[in-house]
Amino acid sequence: MAKADISLGASSSIPDIATEPAHSGTADDPSGLPYPPSWVDRLVEWVRRLPLPAWAFYLLAGSILTVLIVSVAWADGFLGPGNFLLLRVLSATTGVYVLALLHYLDDSAASALRRFRPALKVDEAAYDRLYYRFTTMPPRPALIAGAIGALYAIITLTTFGRTDPSALGGNVSPVQVVVVVVTFLISYPLVGVAMYHTVHQLRLVNEIYTHHTRINLFQPGPLYTLSRLAARTAIGLSIPTYLWSQANSESSPGEIGIGLYETGFYAALIALTFIWPLLGAHGLLEREKERLKDEVAKRIEATIGDLHSRVDAGEMHDRDALKDTLDGLVAEQGVIDKLRTWPWQTQTISGVGAAFLLPIFIWLIQRVLERLGV
Repeated sequence: MAKADISLGASSSIPDIATEPAHSGTADDPSGLPYPPSWVDRLVEWVRRLPLPAWAFYLLAGSILTVLIVSVAWADGFLGPGNFLLLRVLSATTGVYVLALLHYLDDSAASALRRFRPALKVDEAAYDRLYYRFTTMPPRPALIAGAIGALYAIITLTTFGRTDPSALGGNVSPVQVVVVVVTFLISYPLVGVAMYHTVHQLRLVNEIYTHHTRINLFQPGPLYTLSRLAARTAIGLSIPTYLWSQANSESSPGEIGIGLYETGFYAALIALTFIWPLLGAHGLLEREKERLKDEVAKRIEATIGDLHSRVDAGEMHDRDALKDTLDGLVAEQGVIDKLRTWPWQTQTISGVGAAFLLPIFIWLIQRVLERLGV
């Protein structure tokens, strides 16, 4: 949870009035807005209005739920061998982490779009609308996603709870039943919304790049801002995914196939979440690069043709100027060849690459240690 919480300081709890777009509506009066905010956006807005930093609220909520679920499991005797503490902590904190992550990603999206503004070819009204869509989910899809998550939680409780006595079956207290049900009904709906939030926000990243961006290969700085948002989304979602796979592998030792499948899923999640929204921008940048190369090639061809004509006519008095022009065009061609067409910086792709390779590396180390009997 620290990944999201650290960046949610007091400054993110109060909107920046000087830089926020001036919408013609509010959350309570959505007239003038594309749509009213979703239930999760309203919840995050409530957190922003609390008289304490957002990170402090999320840390406090996660700590309270952790102490509650661990203490209840301990009292019922379900923290012995085969019942790992990590599963309890993850059950308690996943919902809070997801809410904090959505809060963090929305704040990151707002900041990224403000920095991206010079590259946008839209007027202020269109920018305001785009800003709102980028930082706010539509209510109906978010509600459906949360309902699907709740339904999945109920199915999980009714099936998994019968086989795992530490959940709902066996000799457990009514308090533990209530705690388990509540934590499931907090976590799973938020996880469902997080999945929709990812699709909604990263699809808008692709739309912004492909439909609203003024491409300039010589000034790529603004183009990098949205790729950093994609990287944060990928890494933020992968943290609980990987921790849950580790907890499940600990509770099912020796099942190498399951661990390999979960590790592969984790790596694919990072790659897909990061690359998918940037493919459209890459295509645009590639086409712009080809256009620049074609223009230079035509000028080189024209200069060489002019040089040949002068040689044939015996007019050599301007040959130095033509040579300088040709050398300059060839140098320009070399510069264009080196222009980047992926909208990310080296450090961004390095961070995502490290996150991509880390679970694979850890999985390999675990398998080696198992082989050695450690």
